[in-house]
Amino acid sequence: MTKSEGKKVLIILSIILVLFLINISLYFIGMTALKLLFNNDSLFAANIKTSQEQPVSGDDPSAPVDQPTKGQGPQVDEPQNVDEPKVDDRYNEVLSFEELLHVVIPEENLTRLGKVFEDSDGLYGDLAYVEPANRTGSIWDMAYDSADIYTKDGKQYLDLDETISTIVHEYAHIESLNESQVRHMDYRGSETEVVLDEGTAKEDSYINKFTKKFWTEEMMEAANEAYDKGSSEEFAYRNNIEHKGEFITEYAATNPAEDFAETFAAYVLKEKSDFNSTVLQQKYDFFDSFPEFVELKEKINDNIRPLLEQNDDDI
Repeated sequence: MTKSEGKKVLIILSIILVLFLINISLYFIGMTALKLLFNNDSLFAANIKTSQEQPVSGDDPSAPVDQPTKGQGPQVDEPQNVDEPKVDDRYNEVLSFEELLHVVIPEENLTRLGKVFEDSDGLYGDLAYVEPANRTGSIWDMAYDSADIYTKDGKQYLDLDETISTIVHEYAHIESLNESQVRHMDYRGSETEVVLDEGTAKEDSYINKFTKKFWTEEMMEAANEAYDKGSSEEFAYRNNIEHKGEFITEYAATNPAEDFAETFAAYVLKEKSDFNSTVLQQKYDFFDSFPEFVELKEKINDNIRPLLEQNDDDI
């Protein structure tokens, strides 16, 4: 290699080195720019998040909202804007749910009762429900939720009147849907026998006579359709409005079985004057036409009177 050629090689290598250094510089400049860009985006996103309008009292999106009622038993109504449930502090003696059940309902009427167990869905859910313990419906289990019955320490009732009403309601299901009243798992029905969720109601059963008298075929079809779609609560709301004055409660408008149970509980625990429409008076008279129901009503009221009046002197 000549001296001139050596200079050329040196110049070329210098140029290559300069280009390499330029590329490295451009790389670091680019990475720094990208980093700054992403950091600015993060700051912008954070500013959007923190600048959102904060909810004012009553508008908290995390606060519980009213939900449709659901389940197999009447639900406890949730009071509005109340953090803790109201306490029924009239009573010194607090009984367990099973003890209450055996106080309210005469022992001779509990021959079909199976297990009594706790099943909680939290405060303001199902206070209690019943379900067949076998395929024929000859034995029924009853579940209850302490969260809807007692204070957290279990030393006071939340609403004893509501608990007693629910016990009578659930007993009415057992009385009207047991094997003597309904052919369980038989959904054939007939012109004289209605089909319920549990099976076909026998022609001379309480629930069949009640349904035939107070529920039209159109109402039954709509109730069954709502049940299949999982929209029984919405149906009860509409049905109660469309047939104003025919149901003792909105929940009674769900289906014939709930109508029977809700109306029976009101028949037992309320006065006839509380049945303030022609149809409701007819429903009261329906139950009052059965001597066994008249006798049971008297027994239940005799049973609960000492319980409800135990602290009258202190009220």
